[in-house]
Amino acid sequence: MADSKISALIAATTLASTDELVIATGGASKKVTMATVRAENVLQTLADAKGDLVGASAAGTFARLAVGANGQVLTADSGQSLGLKWGAVPKDRNELRMIEEGLIAENFSRDNSGANTLLTSGLTQFGLLGLRAGDVITNILTVLNVAAVGNTLIKVGLFDASGNRVAVSNDIQASFQGGTVPRVVVGALSTAYNVVTGGGYYACVLGVGGTQPTLMRAPTVSSGSTKVGGTGALPYAQESGQTDLQTTATPAAAGNAFWFGVS
Repeated sequence: MADSKISALIAATTLASTDELVIATGGASKKVTMATVRAENVLQTLADAKGDLVGASAAGTFARLAVGANGQVLTADSGQSLGLKWGAVPKDRNELRMIEEGLIAENFSRDNSGANTLLTSGLTQFGLLGLRAGDVITNILTVLNVAAVGNTLIKVGLFDASGNRVAVSNDIQASFQGGTVPRVVVGALSTAYNVVTGGGYYACVLGVGGTQPTLMRAPTVSSGSTKVGGTGALPYAQESGQTDLQTTATPAAAGNAFWFGVS
């Protein structure tokens, strides 16, 4: 800007009051008050970390709301000074019910069960369920209706949707033998699995040798064991020819839909 224009701008600048700065340019007045300047700088003054928000606690009064934790959502709450708060994503009613039972997830509600089937020796049975990043899985649960006898081994495990084993139990055949039935068998994984990537995971069970346990399942699978669009993961699956729980799996369509839960 030329010196003459700067001088003209300075000459046309007046303080109308202690709270108002008036700038005149080209004969037209545009007013920028000090209050406006302060409002524009309030974000810079209050926000001091990535993700911070600035809210109003009253008319013309602003305050900082620190960023929430990963995965939290912002909700209105009139009891808070800013009328807002960070919190966990609200859980749906079915999830609340599972939490009360001590479950993290299940592949279908036990309300929908209606049959029991004897496992086949060497045939791993899989059930697809959804897990969130941050879930920590320590147990695979099944419902036993007829106890097993004289087995070589029985194991449970967890696979990702691509068929890679991410967790496995020790031989827990004793948990499936004797005792009162029906009962829930809680199969402890040898090492808890911390879910890094949320998505579909397969809980599974494999029995080898002896009289296999009879487990609770859905009444029928019919087309339920068909991939959606021909490309999705199978909701229920199996793989034969196993002598121990495999480290990688190529699940095929199953004839039975066994119930699995995780905790």
